[in-house]
Amino acid sequence: MENQASQISTGKYTFKRIAADAKADAAANAAEAQNALFTVEEEPGMTNDFSMYGNFYVTGNQAYCQQFKDYGVYLGEKTLDDAASGEVTLLEPVLFQSPIRELGHVEAQSETLKSADGSRELGSVYAERLVFDGEGDAVEAMNQTMQELQVSVLSAARTDSMNLDTEMSIDTAETDGSEEEVLPQEADAAQPIYSMALTIDGDDAITYLDDHYVCVRADGYEYTGGAHGTPFRQYFVFDRETGARLSLSDVVENPVEELQAKVGAAFRELAEKTNFAFESPEDLEHTVADGISYESPFYLSETGVVFYYAPYEIASYAEGFPEVTIPYSELEMRIELSK
Repeated sequence: MENQASQISTGKYTFKRIAADAKADAAANAAEAQNALFTVEEEPGMTNDFSMYGNFYVTGNQAYCQQFKDYGVYLGEKTLDDAASGEVTLLEPVLFQSPIRELGHVEAQSETLKSADGSRELGSVYAERLVFDGEGDAVEAMNQTMQELQVSVLSAARTDSMNLDTEMSIDTAETDGSEEEVLPQEADAAQPIYSMALTIDGDDAITYLDDHYVCVRADGYEYTGGAHGTPFRQYFVFDRETGARLSLSDVVENPVEELQAKVGAAFRELAEKTNFAFESPEDLEHTVADGISYESPFYLSETGVVFYYAPYEIASYAEGFPEVTIPYSELEMRIELSK
């Protein structure tokens, strides 16, 4: 059995991956995929579910490759004797089925970001949104909230890329020793300098779901240069009967002081086990407790209410989004969850 890496290195068999934000270039995609054994087309809502390892291999007269369909991940099969025109068979059972399929679908919008005068490409932005199926005021309200998120990301990318372009132009002028400010189009920026993406990913998009409530996760990433970009994350807890986005005070009725003690102690315990934080476990407990409020970021899981921090807030970038779960059994819930 030969794996993906060896197939590509020999050039005998290849597959073409078409990312969700690259489908617009249909002609280029078709040309590159002409000699490929498989074409793997990502779809919005499944952009982070493709693995480059172990998902393309050949054994005997059969070839296999990961495929996407209707928010599901399948193993696709093709016979080498008919590789050029043969149909891909999706093998059952499905390897993974996203709960997005139960709720609706994901739509995406992408845009090439230009300089103020439109002469140069600064970068790109790609933003997804979950569209709930159905009719009624509740569905309309949830869709409006998700659309506002998408619009805000697109708008922020336009503004941030322009600001970055201006800053780089000023820096270039100062480096050159010129007293005159170099206009953006005169700066040495042949390569795109900016990118932003927001995804509603199939594997992690829905953290909680029952007949009355749903929690949606949106992951973002902004790159402005340097070793790496900045990830960001938002969760949306919806009442499916009213369409309202719920705050922490809508979900639990524990006094803030009690939440502070519980969450602070949970992060201290995590730090004692993993030593992940900037501060000592004792100091971290106080830092977290002092900062917890009904405005703190949270989400619902199947086991409890999860409190989390963004990279660099209490730990290094490598630690990602540190989080702790407070079990539902330890909380006074305002809403009745079925899980």
